[in-house]
Amino acid sequence: VRSGAKGRERSHCGEEGERAAERNMPAVRHALALVRHLPHPRPPPLASAAAAAAASPRRQPLLARGVELKRCGIGPVVSPSHLPQARVPRFAHIAAAGTQPDSGEVSSALEGPPPTEPEEEVEEEQMDVTTGGVDAVPFGEQDHITFLPGGLCAIEHAIRVPLDYEKPETDSIEVFVREVVLREKMGENNSAVLPYIMYLQGGPGFPSPRPPAPPSGWMKSALSQGYRVLLLDQRGTGRSTPLTRQTLQHRLEVYGAEETAKYVSLFRANSIVNDCEVVRKYICGENTKITLLGQSFGGFCILSYLSFFPDSIERALFTFGLAPILQNADKVYKATYSRVIERNTRYYHRYPRDVRVVSEIVAHLEERKGVDLPSGGKLTVRRFLQLGLGLGRLSGMEAMHWLLEGAWAIPGEELSYNFLREVEAQQSGFDTNPIYWLLHEAIYCDPELTPGASDWAAYRVLNQFSAFDYATSLRSGSPVFFTGEHVYPWMANDYAELGPLQEIGTILAAKKDWDSLYSAVKLTDTPVPCAALVSYEDIFVEREFSEATAKILGRNCKVWITNEFQHSGLRDDPSVFDKLMNMTKDVVQIPS
Repeated sequence: VRSGAKGRERSHCGEEGERAAERNMPAVRHALALVRHLPHPRPPPLASAAAAAAASPRRQPLLARGVELKRCGIGPVVSPSHLPQARVPRFAHIAAAGTQPDSGEVSSALEGPPPTEPEEEVEEEQMDVTTGGVDAVPFGEQDHITFLPGGLCAIEHAIRVPLDYEKPETDSIEVFVREVVLREKMGENNSAVLPYIMYLQGGPGFPSPRPPAPPSGWMKSALSQGYRVLLLDQRGTGRSTPLTRQTLQHRLEVYGAEETAKYVSLFRANSIVNDCEVVRKYICGENTKITLLGQSFGGFCILSYLSFFPDSIERALFTFGLAPILQNADKVYKATYSRVIERNTRYYHRYPRDVRVVSEIVAHLEERKGVDLPSGGKLTVRRFLQLGLGLGRLSGMEAMHWLLEGAWAIPGEELSYNFLREVEAQQSGFDTNPIYWLLHEAIYCDPELTPGASDWAAYRVLNQFSAFDYATSLRSGSPVFFTGEHVYPWMANDYAELGPLQEIGTILAAKKDWDSLYSAVKLTDTPVPCAALVSYEDIFVEREFSEATAKILGRNCKVWITNEFQHSGLRDDPSVFDKLMNMTKDVVQIPS
């Protein structure tokens, strides 16, 4: 295979080599396909977190000129001699022209020369890309550029970072971030110096949204204000070394449950913000501060960022994500279950006939001990009642009502195929993004502020609320209440993709020695301008706990509390972004 590849790449091998290449190319493709499906071996050790981030072509020109970079304050200064030689950026002329590169040009830029051919040393002058005396941000050979409708330019970055920032010399993973900027603002050779805003997605365990083209929502506003928007796939999600049932099963087979659980435990907010810091230095520059926008769990990550790297943040915007940093999981779920009871009551008040519909579905599922779902897994009563998670969104009540309208194929005897498929669709995140199940309760575990194991807190606390006892509700004829954003140990039985991960979940639920998520000292009276939107009746993040966190942050954290929005407010009304931004600039006086 190797000789055939060489024959194809090197013309001096002659016609015989070319014929050998043609004969062997099917074998090459087959071998590559097999390799992609094998468990990935551990990558070579990193010298430091600095080496992880600095080895990318985008930062090499700075390093070649002797600029010292430290990634997150870990590890020694990286010497240019320890890095591969940088290549001349191939996309600079494309950015200036504003045209789409053809597939051949993009492909060659991503592939680079064959590894068996040592590169000739590149002169420093060739790597120094400047415009008007200001360092431009070149497109590195591993960066992929796409021009999108609406005048958007999307630049993709894949960066190696340490798996464990406490032991950066061991394994590494890859994190992916998509940089989005308006083409009209990016400047020649992408040289325009623009502010950066990084969006941190809710979860845990979900990737950043893909940019709409043409732009819309809060992103349209941010781009029109001249921001470069950084959409980070948090580690373990999307294109950032994803943790799925498949990848985790591979690790289970190679390393066992204990080691795999340790691996998963390194995918919490404290590690995510270290990744953010590497991304910031890699893309934005050592001394460039960034604005952060965090939705839900993304706000939890902002609090971790404020704890460990406050000097890197220009301002912080929270949408329903002021984490309850002083409350353990038990207290959190006592509060959220109470909110969910109120939300159920309001739902049945709006749609009183659904009391009977829900009760009939529950009785049907209870009698049959669950119903098989089209794509695997089982719809049991307890899983059906998890649909209440959607009630915490603006259109959640309507979505629930429309779903129940088509529940029956044969009334009282058989649930419809369309209904079962829609239930699967609404709950697909548990199967496709298992971090949400594995680490959801761990986001409330901090060794200093909230010590101890979560021990399946939502499952234990549920028993304290008789309102959720569906058997009693069926006998009495009272409404059956849905649950909310809660995870349970039995989900490994009901969700097909979680079953193989059951032992990992059990180990993580019993884990007590978690790393720190927050620093109360650093958070107290933060100097960083912050603005937070808090929903008065949020079933995901308890308002009273968010207010307590805001008091810790001090006068620089301005809080906007309203019952106008549910947890989906940033998506429902893009003007939320502009108001929060203006709150941090004292343009909008909230609170009055």
